[in-house]
Amino acid sequence: MLISDLNNSAVLLLDTHIWVWASTDPSKFKKTAVRAIESAAAARSLFVSAASVWEISLKCQKGELLISGDLRTWLRDQRRYPGVRVAPINGTLAIDATSLPEWTRKSDKKVHKDPNDRFIVAEARRRNAVLITCDALMVDYARKGNVTVFDARP
Repeated sequence: MLISDLNNSAVLLLDTHIWVWASTDPSKFKKTAVRAIESAAAARSLFVSAASVWEISLKCQKGELLISGDLRTWLRDQRRYPGVRVAPINGTLAIDATSLPEWTRKSDKKVHKDPNDRFIVAEARRRNAVLITCDALMVDYARKGNVTVFDARP
């Protein structure tokens, strides 16, 4: 389900790029999402998937993403402010990530297999959370009723 409004009581799960942008350049996505992230953090209902930590680590290692300072310090600081909680990956979530409703890319109708996206969507579904993203594939998947998404594209 694609939603156009974020209420203050929603549990939020940030897509990886939203998490990074929230700490480096929140002007890259809608201001309503920034306010909702701040509200969810204050209510201790702001989450990211452990898959996002892994994805950020890989991108930093490859030189595709620069995080100021040590990555472990950055993660610790993110937990303190804005108060991000990292949702772990367990066996059940791993199975859920491979058992999502059909997810095909619009362009070529191939099954979308990106493991990070699948873990993030499975986590959002498990927590009944609103996934904040700018990813067109996730937005399209939400339009099919498979996950609740707030499209944060400006």
